[in-house]
Formats: sequence, C-alpha cells, structure tokens
Amino acid sequence: MKPVTTSFLKRLFASASLLLLLITLAGSNASAQSIRVTALEDTIRHSEPNVTLGVWYHVENLTNDTLHLLFRSVRTSVPTGWGVSMCVGSACYPEFIDSVTYDILPRDLDSCALDLYVGPEVGLTATASITIQRIGTTELHSRTVVVTSVDAPEALLPTTTFLSNVYPNPFNSQSVLQMSLPNRGNIGLAVYDISGRRIAGTQINGTPGINTIPLQHLLQEQTSGNYFIQVTTPYGNRTHRVTYLR
Repeated sequence: MKPVTTSFLKRLFASASLLLLLITLAGSNASAQSIRVTALEDTIRHSEPNVTLGVWYHVENLTNDTLHLLFRSVRTSVPTGWGVSMCVGSACYPEFIDSVTYDILPRDLDSCALDLYVGPEVGLTATASITIQRIGTTELHSRTVVVTSVDAPEALLPTTTFLSNVYPNPFNSQSVLQMSLPNRGNIGLAVYDISGRRIAGTQINGTPGINTIPLQHLLQEQTSGNYFIQVTTPYGNRTHRVTYLR
C-alpha cells in the first residue's frame, strides 16, 4: 500500500473545497427568486353586485434569461353565480381557461390580473387566487383576492374603504371615473402603459360621497391600446385596466 503524501492530501482537500463551493452555489441559485410579483391595488375588496372586479399585478423578470411561466386561476371559495377569470399580458381569457403559459423577456416587466364577477346577491364573500410558477422549477408565487358584495357605494361611507369604477370601458373621450369616498381627501390618478411605464398623472381634491372625474385629458396624446389607471387615496388604492379608443 502506497503511503499518503502531503501533495495528495492537498489535491484531495482542494477538490473537496471546489465540490462544496459548487453545491453551495447551486443551492443559492435554486433558492433565488427569479420573478417579483407586486399587487397594484388592495387585495381585500368590496363591490356592488353584477360587476366584474379586476385586481392587477406587475410581474417582473429579475434574471437575464427569458422565463417560461405557468399562470393559474384558483377558485378557493366562490359563491354560486360568481365568476373567476384571469388576464395575462395583454390577453384576457374566458372563465373555462384556468391555466396559461407565458414568456417574459430578460429584465422585463409585464402584468397579470384576477377578474372576479360579483353575483347579484349582497353579503357574500369570494376568495380566489392567481398562481405563477416558473416552468421546470419549484418556484411558485401565489396571490389571493377576497371580495365581498355590498349594497351600494354609500354603504361604505362610514368605513375607511372606497369604491371606484371607470365608465364606459372601452375608454373614450366621454369616460369618467366615479368614486365614493368616506371623507375628504386627495385623489391621485396615474396612467401606466402595458409595460408598467407611467405616462400621465394628476392630483384632485376629493369630497365625501360620490366624486365624478372626467378622464379625457389623461390619454388624449396616447395611441389606442390597453392602459392601467391607478387610483390612490388615503383610504386605499385601486387599479383599473382600460382599453383606449381614439
């Protein structure tokens, strides 16, 4: 049996150290998050009956690679007569399509939404989720939305929440934002294009009760397409996806 030399032990130690480093780096890469999901508005909501309420998210690719993602809508607890669907990128899908694959380019920002159709009865609550999985990995992001149906915006006035809606949509020069505030407060409006770039904004002094705000000045210099209107108040935030038609 040959004696173990010092040089052999050094080579063995160096090889073991390199293997440990590779294992550590692999584990670090496996646990790193490749996407960031950010809610653009409150995920606990109140709504009048017979409307579709959309909750939007930004999905950001944090890597230098194109990411292949699987989006799913999950009905956790949805009353009879309500509906759940989703939008990914610039496309919105019917309720029977509950999973969609989608690619996001390196270091790019895109969007998705969970749409809940609120049924005719009041006093009911729906819980649904949208999940985003990086295909081929265990990385999974889940975001939950809870919506309760109420009688009317005025029913929310004694609380610290508010309702808002854009009408009509598709958006044109006659569109307005209608909003119910519980008290006086500043209303911030910001418009983003489909990539998440802010292109317009304004500040308005809101009054208690129903506020009706014309919107034609916000997109008058933009081309036809899909946009987000983000509403910010002291009582919460909302984001409306609108289709602008010149």
